[in-house]
Amino acid sequence: MVRPVLIGTLVVLFCSVSGVWCLFGSRIVAPNITDAIIASAKYSSGWTYDPHNSITKRETAVDSSGTLGTLFAMTKSISDPMMLMIDTIYRGASDKRMKMDRWFGFIYNFIKQSIDGVEEANSTMENLKNNTKPYLYNNLKRDLTSLNKIAMIDLIKGLRMFYIEIKEMNSTEYHPHSNNITINITERVVCGVTSPLKSANTYMSSITSTISAIASDRRQIISYHAKLNETMNVAIRQIAKAFISLNRTVVQAQHEVQENITLTFDVFNQSHGFILEQANYFGNDNSSLLSVPSTMAIERENLSKFIDNSTKFCMDQVTKSLHGQTLLVTNQLISAMNNVTNQFAVSSHFDIGSCTQDAVQQLIDSAKHVNRMGSCVDSELESFRKTSTVVHKQLWNTIGSIAFATMDLLPVSCAKKTGQCIDINYFSNNITHHARSRMTSGVEQFIDDERAISDRIVDCVKRIGRTTELYAREINNKFQGCLGEQVK
Repeated sequence: MVRPVLIGTLVVLFCSVSGVWCLFGSRIVAPNITDAIIASAKYSSGWTYDPHNSITKRETAVDSSGTLGTLFAMTKSISDPMMLMIDTIYRGASDKRMKMDRWFGFIYNFIKQSIDGVEEANSTMENLKNNTKPYLYNNLKRDLTSLNKIAMIDLIKGLRMFYIEIKEMNSTEYHPHSNNITINITERVVCGVTSPLKSANTYMSSITSTISAIASDRRQIISYHAKLNETMNVAIRQIAKAFISLNRTVVQAQHEVQENITLTFDVFNQSHGFILEQANYFGNDNSSLLSVPSTMAIERENLSKFIDNSTKFCMDQVTKSLHGQTLLVTNQLISAMNNVTNQFAVSSHFDIGSCTQDAVQQLIDSAKHVNRMGSCVDSELESFRKTSTVVHKQLWNTIGSIAFATMDLLPVSCAKKTGQCIDINYFSNNITHHARSRMTSGVEQFIDDERAISDRIVDCVKRIGRTTELYAREINNKFQGCLGEQVK
């Protein structure tokens, strides 16, 4: 295990001597040595990766795979203690007022935190295994392991040697100075500190580069999905706009037919009242007229219900079709996009980039065509207007025929109390039947046309949905074929 060896060595290193001042325990100017350590510390900070600036919390929130969240946690657990460790080495080597035991105490603390952070990152990165390219995952795993088991162990060994030589130098009989300090602090001792720092930089630079590559792939995937969602939202808004127009048109057509039915009944009632008044005046038997209003009122209510129920049924069918097909197509396109982007995330195929871009663009183009469902609706708006116009003309003709037939029943001259001046039965039977049949015929025509129109809309919507679904499958097959893995 790495941790017991590191901690045991550090305890020996940092707890053996205390109270040693500045560079190597004396006030000696040794620019070649301090400059080498400072330079390696500066060099080792070149990998600095700030997770807060590189990966935002908003990005982690929209990434359903959790990849960016994992990278965010990894970079934070590694970079914070590593930057503090490098900064402490740099400051200790450049600050002559720093006590050696204090300096090594800080370094020990941050090395321990860095080791823990790397181990935590090594454990956390298991979440990336199924969401990233194998070579990137393996590179990251290798560099994290090497950072702890090679660079950090070598750094501890180098610092231990460095510390021992300082202790030995301070215990010699001769007085150390700038000219003879290299007797103890040799190039090998200095390299024991600077080389691991440079190795740590190499590993950290590679880790940062790999994390950036994984994050870049994931951002690209998020971008692809965002474009598809945006395109689908535009199409859905167009469909919703078309449906609103349809609803407005149907309500208007329904209202116009209901108004014409009401007007026809009103004219009939007026004619009935007129005939009843004339019959009473001339003394005709009016018994057959008395039941007509209640019978016609029931007929009026039934026809009104037929129109309402039919319109509701038709609109429900259209609504169900639009919602169902939109949901089906959306899920199909998202599923196809997931399949493409999931393979893009993990595939190392040399053509994965271009294959993915082609497939994504084709899926987005297919999403654009979804708004043709709205065209299915828009194309039938005029049909609803026409059918209401036809029914309007038919009922207006009915109104005219009722009025003329009623007037024809009035006698030119008639002796009062004869009882034969007005043909009451003709009104009760013929005119009433004519009015009922014509109004029923108009309503039935409206209902038949309404259902035929709604059936055409439903068929059109299903056809587009089915076509889009087939396109999505074909795009997926082409994508697999592009990668040399054609789905049979």
